[in-house]
Amino acid sequence: MDAEQESREVEPSVALKELERIASGQDIVPAPPRDSLDPPPHEERRSSLGTPGAQTRMFIVRHAEHVSPDSSMLSPSGSLQASALAETFRKQVPFKAIFTSPRAVETAQIIAAALGLSVVVDDRLKNWDGGVTVGLSRQQVREQLPEVYEQRFVLRAPTYRVPEGESLQQRYDRVSAFLGEIVSKYEKNQVIIVTHGGIIDDMFRIACSVPLPQVTGLMKPYGCVSVLVHVDGKWQEKQWARADHLPRVVAESPSGGHLYLFPHQVSGSFPLLRGDRGELCKPATARELSFYEALFAPNAPAEVQGLSQYVPKYIGTSSVALENLMALKPHVDGAGLAAAAPLHRRSFSVSALWAAFASERHKKMIQTDDGRLVYLILENLTHGITRPHILDVKMGTRTHRDGEPDDKKARKVEKAAASTSLSLGVRVQGLHVYDKQGKLHVRDKYALRNIDEAGFRDCLETFVAGACDVASAVEQLEALLAAVRQVNWRFYGSSVLMVFDSMREGAKPTVRLIDFGSCEFSGGSESPGPDKGLILGLQSLMLFFSDLRDAVKQP
Repeated sequence: MDAEQESREVEPSVALKELERIASGQDIVPAPPRDSLDPPPHEERRSSLGTPGAQTRMFIVRHAEHVSPDSSMLSPSGSLQASALAETFRKQVPFKAIFTSPRAVETAQIIAAALGLSVVVDDRLKNWDGGVTVGLSRQQVREQLPEVYEQRFVLRAPTYRVPEGESLQQRYDRVSAFLGEIVSKYEKNQVIIVTHGGIIDDMFRIACSVPLPQVTGLMKPYGCVSVLVHVDGKWQEKQWARADHLPRVVAESPSGGHLYLFPHQVSGSFPLLRGDRGELCKPATARELSFYEALFAPNAPAEVQGLSQYVPKYIGTSSVALENLMALKPHVDGAGLAAAAPLHRRSFSVSALWAAFASERHKKMIQTDDGRLVYLILENLTHGITRPHILDVKMGTRTHRDGEPDDKKARKVEKAAASTSLSLGVRVQGLHVYDKQGKLHVRDKYALRNIDEAGFRDCLETFVAGACDVASAVEQLEALLAAVRQVNWRFYGSSVLMVFDSMREGAKPTVRLIDFGSCEFSGGSESPGPDKGLILGLQSLMLFFSDLRDAVKQP
């Protein structure tokens, strides 16, 4: 029996910015009335704990969704929820500690990794021990154990102890003892507590003086955040079970899952989406769709099949209504990518990206007859990685294709001349890394476009950070170069994307060729043969990474 299901549903509604205000110590607009559950005034809810003037803030999280009620493993949707929690907490003022129940530890670990904290497991945060009711539905308890059902779920007798389990009073007492210890040890600090719905109910009862037999009425979706403050000997409930930070579903994936906003975008002209089954979704243009279909055609020539091994796997397409995409915008302004602390100040703006997308850029996408926008569904190289290091490098000496307007072509030629594109055949487009304290740093194409060869080398060293298997990167670049030499296509504007898990020392990076929106199936105005600009860029990358590999080998 899962005691977390005992509450009625109450619709949560609050902007993510309110969570920031709570973290900064500012009051927020009170939550809507809770009918008969309205708490008494704050000043009447006094506690004997704490020093006058000291304030302890507790951010209380219901764990992300598990694969089943009795499992501690996160489901695909739960992984996205936990990642969203990590992104949300990353932008708050520092936290002193993070506590979790044993079964909620995976959610806590994902949050802790983003904050550079260690997880503290506390048995007092376990859910109610249902004893003989464990594994039974409420209806089964009613039919098979009528006395237990009457005492526990009808009367909600506080001191009634379920056989082989515990009473509601026992759960309440351990939760109360835990909160008292937090207040005593973490005055003037913030902590995160990852636990279960029933424990959150008891924390609400303690804060609002709600009698133990009374059902709280709180809706507690997976991944929701409540904020409880103890100051001047009083409890203050700042928010309960808010969920505005969680991913918003915008479409169905051909794999059978859902599509959400992608949180790790480091560059680009269109908002990216991700799927809960490991998909990355990008707007489909006719040219890029034709390239992916050619690369992954069942009857593709051997040389094309060889190249497809170094391209993100193509899964299919999905269509999304523009209004569904624009509904996401309030949930990304000031969050995730925009809040990342840069090595150089970012000029890449989430708001500007979405504004341009809404007004003009979406018109470049393939659209269905009813006006829905078509997205490519691709392999997501960052799926399952808590702290991905991402390097995006624009390849080739030329990024424009034949037939582009002269003014656009001139701008691309100017960018190439002002960067390392002409000399090296490659320039850094985006960099997404974590420092030793777990803090995220992002450098975008605007900050990186004009760096010289020394700056290029510095970016690669920052990306590797002493944790990447550089030899593997060189091997994959060599294999990609060999595959590129076998086709006569022109990869104008394409990039090489490199990703590895910075949490794993010596992690092997994944190397993929991406972005085919300006590519050509033939040389056009150029001489026939492989793409010489791309080949130069791959050779330059191999040279730089080989130097880094050899430096690691030296004593």
